Formats: sequence, C-alpha cells, structure tokens
Amino acid sequence: MLNINIEPKVEKKVLMLINGQTSKFFNQIIRDRIYELKRCTFNILYDLQKYEEKYNMKSSEFYTKFENGEFGDDNDEFLIWSGIYEGYIRKMKLLQELEK
Repeated sequence: MLNINIEPKVEKKVLMLINGQTSKFFNQIIRDRIYELKRCTFNILYDLQKYEEKYNMKSSEFYTKFENGEFGDDNDEFLIWSGIYEGYIRKMKLLQELEK
C-alpha cells in the first residue's frame, strides 16, 4: 500500500476527483483563480495609482498616448507604467472570462 502525506485541502480535492465530483472540483479551481486575480488586480491598481498621481493622468489615457508615441521610449518609468497597465488589462480580461 502506498502512503502519501498531503495537505488536507489537497486531499479533499483529490478525493472529489476520485469520487467523480469533477464539476465541483473544477468550479472550486475557477473560484480560487478568480479570487487570486481579484487580489492581484487590487495590487496592480495600487501601483497604477502611484503613477497616475505622479503624472496627474489616468493610466488608460497615458497608455493611449504612450502607444501613439507621444512620450517616446526614453523614459524608463513610462516603460514600466505601460507594462504594469498591460498586465492589468490582461488580468482583467481573464477575470471577465472566468466570471461568465
């Protein structure tokens, strides 16, 4: 007989799979992912807020201008800000898909 030590949460999920409760299992995975994405986007919004306050501009407005080349590529902060905003947009799209 094989004995494996696993955390109770993991054991519960494995047992659900074994007992044919895959629907509940996958729904829980989706709920966990939604929770994680919401937490992550909250942190990203905090980071974006710092740039918005510093430059007195919404991130969406900044990003449109940045993509149109209005700021150039010389400012490292603008490159970082655009990357953070792109990450935020990707996570929000994924969150919307999962919440359907």
